Amino acid sequence: MATPSLGKSWTERVARGVLVVVLGLIILLVATSLVLGPIVLFPVLILALLAVALAARVRRGQAQQAAELAHAIGARQPVTVWGKVIEANGRCPTGRMPAKGQLFAVAGGIVWPALCVHARRRIIEEAGRIERGAIVEELVHYHDADHHMAFELHEAEAEAQAAA
Repeated sequence: MATPSLGKSWTERVARGVLVVVLGLIILLVATSLVLGPIVLFPVLILALLAVALAARVRRGQAQQAAELAHAIGARQPVTVWGKVIEANGRCPTGRMPAKGQLFAVAGGIVWPALCVHARRRIIEEAGRIERGAIVEELVHYHDADHHMAFELHEAEAEAQAAA
């Protein structure tokens, strides 16, 4: 059975593009301040604040997309943790290998969409720690002789828990 996929919205693509442009401008203005002096650093501060706001917007969009995907493929409980595959190398001998950039969510102690058993086990273990308040965000790794994976995990915000 194929897993439904929700594409990136045009607003998320625009936000990412603007974020890249803003970061480029920050680098350019910092370099210019070496020649023109510290007066150029004021626009850098303004652009840095804009970059932080845009990054938060992109992250909220990813959280909502992960929650919507989980509910679209069968999750009935609220999403408590969501994440993204940062790295996926090798091949899992027992199940589906996650793809780099893939979003997922944890709802009711289940990872949506289904990933390989090793990834699921590691994500559920760390999601439990996040749900207990032990950590808020974490980069999680799994490594064995067959494959290596890294995941970003985030606590779901109230809006993402109520999504879909």
